[in-house]
Amino acid sequence: LMANVPQLALCLQEKGFFQSIRLLRTEDIPSLSSSDLEGGVSSSSSSSPGGGPKPLFSPTVVESNAAMLLQFLKSNCTRENCTYLLRRNAGETNIELFDITSVSGQRQRKWIW
Repeated sequence: LMANVPQLALCLQEKGFFQSIRLLRTEDIPSLSSSDLEGGVSSSSSSSPGGGPKPLFSPTVVESNAAMLLQFLKSNCTRENCTYLLRRNAGETNIELFDITSVSGQRQRKWIW
């Protein structure tokens, strides 16, 4: 289980109104399909060697990537009381880390993403 969290509450919303709320077991997340998230029955014909649905991702790989990212941040975010921006362009694997302390210390503005 991820961080010992047994369940995930998934709230689907459209035009500001909740359409559905589902409670999912954490161990089921890797093998969910979009139809599972919408409340339907999975129609996926692919399966894993054990006979169950083929996982969408490997929890081990996700945990490994998270550990590497945390180590990167610990190594590079070294100044006290600083503001950093971590970004990755869509479709790329490289990440960029920017120290934006001087920008965040200026007069407050609303950021538009």
